[in-house]
Amino acid sequence: MRTHYSEQLGRDYVDDDMLELNEVARILSVNSGREIPPAYVNTLATKGSLPCERQTARKLLFYYRDVRNYIVSRHTGRKAQAVPNSNALRQRKLREKRRNSGTASDDLERHRGLLVAV
Repeated sequence: MRTHYSEQLGRDYVDDDMLELNEVARILSVNSGREIPPAYVNTLATKGSLPCERQTARKLLFYYRDVRNYIVSRHTGRKAQAVPNSNALRQRKLREKRRNSGTASDDLERHRGLLVAV
């Protein structure tokens, strides 16, 4: 079990504290177990994944309550479902067919115009 952030970071945080990018990056790094740069925190805020308040055009502030349990995952995209839908099964079958037949690279070369008829 993780210890409280105030013990790890040397600061007593309260839910209503407003944090800057560097402080949020340190908290997310502790939560995620790896280094999270402040630039990525800015990206999360821009995409709307992490709620923030814009104090000026360039300065973002975050509430501690929104950040305290946020974990940045290593994997992007949607998680694979335990029971895939019919469209996912169809795409998997198509990819497997292309892998086995070796036509995927030929199609790509033909599309790029690299394959010349002799």
